[in-house]
Amino acid sequence: MKIHVQYFLIILATAISSNMFAGYFGLNYLWTVLVGMGIPALVAWIVGRKNLNSDDWKVFIAFNIFSVISSTIIEVFMLYYDTWGFSNSHGRFIGINFLGAPIEEYVYWWMAPVLVGILYIIFRKLKTIETFPPAIESSLEYLGYISSVYMKSSKIKDETLYLENDGVVVENGAYSRGTKKFPTWIWIQIFLVAILIYLKRYFKGNWLTVFSVSFIFACVAFIGELHAIDYGFWVYNKQRMIGIYFFNIPIEQYPMYFLSAIFECMVIDIIGRKYFNLR
Repeated sequence: MKIHVQYFLIILATAISSNMFAGYFGLNYLWTVLVGMGIPALVAWIVGRKNLNSDDWKVFIAFNIFSVISSTIIEVFMLYYDTWGFSNSHGRFIGINFLGAPIEEYVYWWMAPVLVGILYIIFRKLKTIETFPPAIESSLEYLGYISSVYMKSSKIKDETLYLENDGVVVENGAYSRGTKKFPTWIWIQIFLVAILIYLKRYFKGNWLTVFSVSFIFACVAFIGELHAIDYGFWVYNKQRMIGIYFFNIPIEQYPMYFLSAIFECMVIDIIGRKYFNLR
């Protein structure tokens, strides 16, 4: 087994295991993010730190500043149009709000590019090898197994129906508010795809590296979302979704697991080549 596949599997196993840990023990939102994203990012840095130089860290910092600004704008926009909300019916927040959302939500947005950024910057320095696809196949099998274990371990899965303080009924991680149905989230993704198509002309990196990072992030996001909905601190507005759900997750959320990470990888590559002379 080559080093690239070994590194990929180490980070993937860490990412899945840490998020399973958060879900199994019912950690609150803040600790779910810190454990689910922070531990994989830390392990990635420990394993790959010898490959990093000062220019890599400059790119990493510049990218995260960009991500903090852009993700905060997106979150405020989605809250304004009531696309999703947050439920504290099970006491999953620490009680600090920022720009209309629990501070944990912004910690999630800010930790995601930390994980994606450190993975992409390290992965891009490792030689891509032909034995990578089998690693993906075995990882998918592992993810399927671990997800089935998670579904059986749910602590409050029977508490699917509850009433918020403002009278909004939440059932299976969703509520309905608003007189007109408009799928806001899918249109955001269409806009993001258009941006990706535009950025493609400037992207000079390796697409297999992008997919490897995106796959790890998708695993983290999927398991984390199962936990968030199952424990009642993430809720979606049915009036802002298409209306098709799998595991109580809106269908339009699944491509976002990959699209967001792909976008971040492309931005890192473009910023690095244009402003920091990275090759």
